[in-house]
Amino acid sequence: MSKIFLTIVFAAAVAMGCDSTDTLGGGGAGGAGGMGGGTIGPLTWVASDITVVGMDECNFFNPDEALMFEMTIDGSTLTLVQSDGPSVSTDNYFDTADEVIVSGSAEDSTQDPCIVMLDDAMQLGLDNPDVSIDQNDTLSVTWNHVEEDISSAYDDACTLDDEGNPLDPILWFADLPCSGEATMTLTQSPAP
Repeated sequence: MSKIFLTIVFAAAVAMGCDSTDTLGGGGAGGAGGMGGGTIGPLTWVASDITVVGMDECNFFNPDEALMFEMTIDGSTLTLVQSDGPSVSTDNYFDTADEVIVSGSAEDSTQDPCIVMLDDAMQLGLDNPDVSIDQNDTLSVTWNHVEEDISSAYDDACTLDDEGNPLDPILWFADLPCSGEATMTLTQSPAP
């Protein structure tokens, strides 16, 4: 009887000395948790209130053009693609962020030998920062666009001939390098 009593007392003493961080081996601590399973989207967003900020040197933004975007979220990767336009993304998306910055680059060689690098960056502001971006009805957007001649055949292939004389007309749609900025509202359709 005394052996059983001592065993119970010893077990109770050991248990009292342990706190929630103590382990007896083999278990290990749990992980921090991921962004959730599965892919969200594609979600359709429609642009409105497109406003050119300052001067659009590239003649890229058209306030009267109907723009649509598709957003896909896969873990920490958020991708935004404009139909017939640029694709921008980030690998640092968190569903608690109240602002998301996405960017992307693409080469355009349709006016060969003129090759142009198109760089785009969008700052997406959540109108309701208390929920994740996919649960927002609307986003406020600032879009920066830059174009640069990266032709390797010779310098300024988009605006100069191989002897360095100005092309008339130039091969590209604007003098390079050029930049532009616009703001807009994106509305999710259908609403979340």
